[in-house]
Parts: sequence; C-alpha cells; structure tokens
Amino acid sequence: MGWSVAGVVAGVTLLGLIDVPYLRKMRSRKETWVYIVLMLSALTLNVLWILDVPLPNPVEYITAIYKPLSNWLYGLLK
Repeated sequence: MGWSVAGVVAGVTLLGLIDVPYLRKMRSRKETWVYIVLMLSALTLNVLWILDVPLPNPVEYITAIYKPLSNWLYGLLK
C-alpha cells in the first residue's frame, strides 16, 4: 500500500514538473491554477482510494436531490 501511494505521488510530481513550467512559460496563470487544483484533487482521491477510505458516491447526492421531485411528479400523474 505504501509503494502504491509513493508511485501515485511520484507520477503526479513528474507530470507537474513537465507541465507546469510550460504553462508558466506561456504566461497562462488561470490554466496553471486549474491544472494544479485538478491534479491535487485527483491525487487526493487516488490516495484515499488506495488507503481504502470509503468515498461517497455522487449518484447518492443526485438521488437525494431529485427524489422528492420524482415522488411529486409520480403522484401527480397517478
């Protein structure tokens, strides 16, 4: 498990060392920040997944939001 985390961190670091200097050279600050935020988000999720931390399923949130509307429409059409 420890080597998996080290591998993911090394991969993200390597990608960052390749991509970020190019983005900075092109003077694209917004793209650089978006890249960094997305890579750190992906790194965090991957490390949590490797460590078997239970992650929430986004479908559960969507279901919780739309369930009352679905019940209301179903009752209306019944």
